[in-house]
Amino acid sequence: MRINEDKSTIQYYLLKQKEKGAIVCPKELQKKTWGTFIDQIRGKEIIIYGAGSMCEYFLNRYFNISVKYIVDKRIAPNEVDNIYNKSIYPVDKLLEEKEKTYVLISPLNDISTIYDRLKKIENIECFSLAQMESLRFENNIGIICLKYNNSKRKKIESLLARKDFQRNEIRLLKKRTKELQERQTERYKYLLHSDRVLNAVIDYLGIENLKKEQIDYYFTNKYGNEYSINWNNPQTFNEKNIRMQITEADNPLFATVTDKYEMRKYIKDVLGTDQYTLKVYGIWENEYDIELDELPSKFVIKATNGGDGNRVHIIRDKDKTDIEKLRKIWSSWVGEYKGLYYSCFNGSFKNVKTRIIAEEYLEGKDEEKIIDYKFWMFSGKMKLFYISEDIFDGIGRKTETKISYFQPDRSALHNVKSKTYKEMDIDMIDDRLPEMVKLAEKLSEPFEFIRIDFMVNSERFVISELTLTPSGGMLPFDSKKIDLEIGKLWE
Repeated sequence: MRINEDKSTIQYYLLKQKEKGAIVCPKELQKKTWGTFIDQIRGKEIIIYGAGSMCEYFLNRYFNISVKYIVDKRIAPNEVDNIYNKSIYPVDKLLEEKEKTYVLISPLNDISTIYDRLKKIENIECFSLAQMESLRFENNIGIICLKYNNSKRKKIESLLARKDFQRNEIRLLKKRTKELQERQTERYKYLLHSDRVLNAVIDYLGIENLKKEQIDYYFTNKYGNEYSINWNNPQTFNEKNIRMQITEADNPLFATVTDKYEMRKYIKDVLGTDQYTLKVYGIWENEYDIELDELPSKFVIKATNGGDGNRVHIIRDKDKTDIEKLRKIWSSWVGEYKGLYYSCFNGSFKNVKTRIIAEEYLEGKDEEKIIDYKFWMFSGKMKLFYISEDIFDGIGRKTETKISYFQPDRSALHNVKSKTYKEMDIDMIDDRLPEMVKLAEKLSEPFEFIRIDFMVNSERFVISELTLTPSGGMLPFDSKKIDLEIGKLWE
C-alpha cells in the first residue's frame, strides 16, 4: 500500500497500521525514538534501507538530514538507480562500510526480518522510520483532528482563541506555526504544533487514551525509564504515583500542598504554627510587578508551580545580580499553559495557579552548607528517606545534586538513583531526625503518598516543600527492581 504523501495524515495512518499489527518492531528498535536518532547521527551521514514510499516521505520531510545512499534488497547486484539524487545500491554494499554505520529502515513491513539481517553486519546501528514516526504524538495535533468530528475541532479552535491566552504565547506560536502551516493542507491550517498546547487540547477534550500515550512517551523517552507503564495493574512506585495523580488531579488538597505559597497555610493548620516555614516577602502574578527595592539583599525567588528543585533562583546579593536577565527567565514560569500539568500531565499541578514568590534565604554560620532531608511517607508512615545537597551556579541556579538514600533504621540503601546522582559523604545523620519524622507523620496523614522535604542547618530546620509526585511519577531509578521494591511500600 502506498503511503498518502499528505504530511498531515501520515501520523494517523501509521497509528492505524500499528493498531492493526502491520508495524511489528523488535524491542531494541522500539526504544529508539527521534530524539536518540538525532543525537547519534549528529554530524554523520545515514544509509536508508528501502526505496519505497516511506523513503520518499523521509527524503521530502527531513531533507536537512544527510543521507549517504540508499540500499534495497530488490536491486540486482549490478543495477544502480537514482531517487532524489541518492544512488540506490544492493544490500551487499553495506559490507563495504568500515566505520560506524547508521541505517534507517524505511519499510512498514518486515521490520523484524530486515533488522535480523542487518544486525549481523559489524558496526551497524539500526532505526525504524515507521516506529519512530508513529511515536511522534507530541508534535502532531493532526491525529486528533482526523479522529474526531467537526464539533470537537471547533472546540480546539475556541480553546486556542480564548481571550486569556497569554500574548507572548500567541506571538511564539504564530511564529512557529507559520512555517508549519506552509506544509499543511488548508483543512488543518489552524493547528498549533506545540507540546503544551497539544496537551491542553487533549485535556480539554478529555481524550484519555491520548493522555496516557503522551505520559507513556515522556516516561520512556524523556525520562529514560526502561519499561512501559502497566496501566491495568500498577506495581512499581512510579506506576502507582502516576495512577494517583490522574485519579486525584482535581482533589483541592493536592493543589494546596503542591502550591509553594498555599502549602504554608496547610502546614500552619496542621501543626498549629508557622515556625517551620520560611518567611514570604511577596507574591506576584507578573515578573515585572516584583518590587526589588522592598526585598533584602539575600532572598530566594520561586515559582509557585515549581518542583524537584526547578524554577528556583537563589539571590545572594541583589546589587551584584543581573535581575533584568533573570526576569526573562521568570517570565517563562507564569501564564497559561506554563504549569507543569501541561508539560507532562502531572496531576498534582493541574489546579495550581502560576505565580512567583520571594522567600527568606536560609543559610548557616560561616558558609555552612544547607542539607535537605526528604521523607517518603506512605499513609502517614516514613518508610524511606534521603539526604541531599544541591550545588548552585553563580546566579543561583541548581547545577548538581548529591543524594544518599536510607531506610527507616538509618541503614544506607544503595543503587536507588546512583546512575543519576552521586552519593554524598555522610559522617552522621542529624540528631533531630525523630523530631522531623514526627512532623512529617502529622502532615502526611491524608495522603497515600507524599514526600515531606526539610532544609536543615545547625541552628534550625524548615519545611521547604510538600511533594506528591517526585519527577511527575517518572523517576528513572537504577533498575525496575528497585522501582518495584519501593512500590511495595505503597500498600
